[in-house]
This record gives sequence, structure tokens and C-alpha cells, in this order.
Amino acid sequence: MNILRKLRPETLHARSSVSIIVTVAILLELISTLQLQFAHRSIREEVLHRAEALTEDNTTNMFVTFFLGLVDLTTGHLHFCNAGHNPPVIGTEFLKTLNNVPIGVMPDYSFQGEEVDSIKQKPLFVYTDGLTEAENKGHELFGEDRMLDILRDAGGEDARQVIDTMVAAVEKHRNGAEPSDDLTMLYLRL
Repeated sequence: MNILRKLRPETLHARSSVSIIVTVAILLELISTLQLQFAHRSIREEVLHRAEALTEDNTTNMFVTFFLGLVDLTTGHLHFCNAGHNPPVIGTEFLKTLNNVPIGVMPDYSFQGEEVDSIKQKPLFVYTDGLTEAENKGHELFGEDRMLDILRDAGGEDARQVIDTMVAAVEKHRNGAEPSDDLTMLYLRL
């Protein structure tokens, strides 16, 4: 049985302002592909595999922050690896993660995978720094406190409502200032 069929549209929503928009359909296809890969690799091994590919011949010294997670939709168990990315939020608290470096910084770095027993009844919110670092014309950052306040106030809202509320709050905060970074978010509630 494909566990992806258990996801309802109101439980998962992703939004990106980068040129390639990640729609839920594409995201679910990606998850399905990763599901097949994870059948043969752990999260840690998957990140190591991707890190090797990205750091090979990295003459421009580019790096990538990266959060990769696999959620068992039945139990809510989360396996993940955070490679220098903003800490995700579970419920209304930042997920405490190990201090893995971004991919591309140290070619032979040994990334550490982690686990959370269950995220059921505690939504998972993953975002880029374009959210917390969104500036208004006075160069004031949107910040983590505003983000957490919105997540606390979200209550029983569906995933799309939470993302739409967050986007509206960022736009209001920017008050006409040009965005300085991408704004990508994913909200999953089981």
C-alpha cells in the first residue's frame, strides 16, 4: 500500500517563491521517489550520498543547507538529517538538531541522522531563512518570534491556511520592500 494516499490536501502544503515552484503534486512524486530510495538507505546515508555529489569538484566553494526528513504517516515517526538548515518547528517549538555543517563545506564530513518518536498532533514546519530574514524598508527582520506567534495562533487551521497566513504576514511586514531572498515553506500535519 502506498502511504502517500493517506495525505489529505489540507494536511500538506508547500510554497516557494523561487523560480521553480514546488507544488504538492511534484512534492508527493519526490517523496514517492525518495521512499523507494530510503528502502535501501538510511537518512544519514542519503545525505552522505547527496553531499558527495554536491562536493565533487566544488571549485567555486558553493554550499547548500539541507533538511531531509522521512515521516512514517502511520506512526508519525520522523527520521531526519539537518545539514546547516534553519531548525524546523514541531508544534510551536524549534526542533533541537545536531550541528551538522552545510553540504559542500567539508567534503568528508560525517553527517549524523536523528529521530523524533512521533510528530502526530504536532505539525512539522520547514522553511528557508527568507522567511525569518524578510526585511521591511527599515531593515527590521520578520524574525523567529513573529513566525512562532503565527504558528501558535494557527490552531486547527489546515496547512494551506497556515502557509497563506504566513505569506500575508511577511508581505505586511515588508510593506512594499523588495524581497532579499527566496521564501519557501512546507507545513505538514498528521
